[in-house]
Amino acid sequence: MKKALAIGLVLLLSISMLAGCGGGGGSSSEPSGQYFVTAMEFDGTDMLSMFTEMGENLDGYYIEFVSGGNCRWATSGNEQAGTFKMNGSSITITMGGEDITGTFSGNKVTLEQKGDPETEGYSTAKMVYEKK
Repeated sequence: MKKALAIGLVLLLSISMLAGCGGGGGSSSEPSGQYFVTAMEFDGTDMLSMFTEMGENLDGYYIEFVSGGNCRWATSGNEQAGTFKMNGSSITITMGGEDITGTFSGNKVTLEQKGDPETEGYSTAKMVYEKK
């Protein structure tokens, strides 16, 4: 039950965070390729450790940035297409009509989002993805 709830929360967050991914260029000042999740917190709770303890394969949690400002966000076998835009080190990922903002630095993308505990099950979410 705990695993199903945790996976459900991540899927809900993933869909709400990445409702579409649009427009970036192809320079070294923007991400390209696959970035895998290395940290995941919901309201300060380390969800990554919980998933690891439950035997979840975290290789299925990644964002792939491709040419033309497009991206794909994968969570446990589910994939969503979107777009991304860069403004300096700030990144905006758009999926399903919703924007998720964060930062890009080196080989790391950090995304943060406020949520509604009543409808989304969390107040704040933070996910860090790193290129391997």
